[in-house]
Amino acid sequence: MTGALVDTNILVYAYEPAGADPKTAKAKSTISGLVLAGDGYVSVQNLAELSSVCLTKLRPPLPPTTVKEMVSDIRTAMSVLQPTASTVEVALVGVDKHRLSFWDAMLWAIAMENSLGEILSEDFQDGRVLEGVRFTNPLK
Repeated sequence: MTGALVDTNILVYAYEPAGADPKTAKAKSTISGLVLAGDGYVSVQNLAELSSVCLTKLRPPLPPTTVKEMVSDIRTAMSVLQPTASTVEVALVGVDKHRLSFWDAMLWAIAMENSLGEILSEDFQDGRVLEGVRFTNPLK
């Protein structure tokens, strides 16, 4: 398995203004490295979550035109993976077997279905491996 799925929290940090959080530089560096290597992936779920966070949770919220540009930049730089009905079924296995929350299980399922070896996120136990998919926190 190769490639890494970038979770929403890493994307949010990467698009924060420089100096806003010490994690911003690490997130930007992580994403730049993936883009250069051609190994970066996001799910449609990540793009939707990023849009929601930027429009509703950031203070001040970003204008929709700015968020649209961000999504376009990400789509250009990384491969975007589409969930399917099968993805939901695999995610439900992750909920039952590995006790993941449903939305975390959806990311795991997308990684599994696309033979990605890693999910980059600060929301999981760093170093945990589930059925060949490693969870890594690049912001530590």
